[in-house]
Amino acid sequence: MPTAWCRGRRRAGDLLDRTDRAAPRRGRRRARPCGAGPAGPAPRLDWRPCVQGSPFDCATAKVPLDYDDQGGRTIELAVIRRKATGPGRRIGSLFFNPGGPGGPGTIQMPQNYEKFPREVRERFDIVSWDPRGIGNSTAVDCFGSPEAAAEWAGGHAVGFPVGARERATWIAAYRDLSRRCERRNPELLRHVSTADTARDLDGLRRAVGDSQLTYLGISYGTFLGATYANLFPAAAACSSPRYGLGSGTGGAGGSVGGSGVRPRHRSCSRRASSVHPGWTT
Repeated sequence: MPTAWCRGRRRAGDLLDRTDRAAPRRGRRRARPCGAGPAGPAPRLDWRPCVQGSPFDCATAKVPLDYDDQGGRTIELAVIRRKATGPGRRIGSLFFNPGGPGGPGTIQMPQNYEKFPREVRERFDIVSWDPRGIGNSTAVDCFGSPEAAAEWAGGHAVGFPVGARERATWIAAYRDLSRRCERRNPELLRHVSTADTARDLDGLRRAVGDSQLTYLGISYGTFLGATYANLFPAAAACSSPRYGLGSGTGGAGGSVGGSGVRPRHRSCSRRASSVHPGWTT
């Protein structure tokens, strides 16, 4: 395959996303050939109950901060799993990203677990994680204290800005937030991107022992799914990235439980049958 350079390309997954373009310029990596690069070893997952008696298992995965320097600094990813409920019927893992960017999967997957179709819960371990930079994973910390965070939050309107004055205040506040994050976490912030998260996802796929990825993404998770499919086309077994606008409660819950996911589930079932022998709808 001819070498193609990521910078300037417009296909999803062949370039770093908007997060990268907004990241600090100092120390930014040069353009490099497109593709996932060397995989490196899969992270180890030591599953144990999240809390005593819980049906959900938790683990911590160590992954490279910079996939171009796999012998360098590592960061942690918080991972959660609910095992397949059908005795003897499990065929693999379904990875779930609730969107955001920045939605914590360790919280939102358990909240929405019962909204996954029953046949999916019977056949798949449902797995999610807090993407790098947020939640219980190695997180970008933009404030030195809770008081500083509260002071920043109180300086602009809550929710979506309305009118020119609120928009100007909102934009100024988030520019200030970007500067604060850059000062406190410049190295980590340079490696919080959709492309990095897609590489994390592939490491988690390999860690659970699946030869190919089965995936459901909501909202921003659709872009993550497209990025993964471009970086790892041979491993994308059955990705179902959808926007979170389904019926039901709305958001991730509505999309997972809404009617819109079921036709796609049937389509995925047909594809999965060729990847996972014994799969039936």
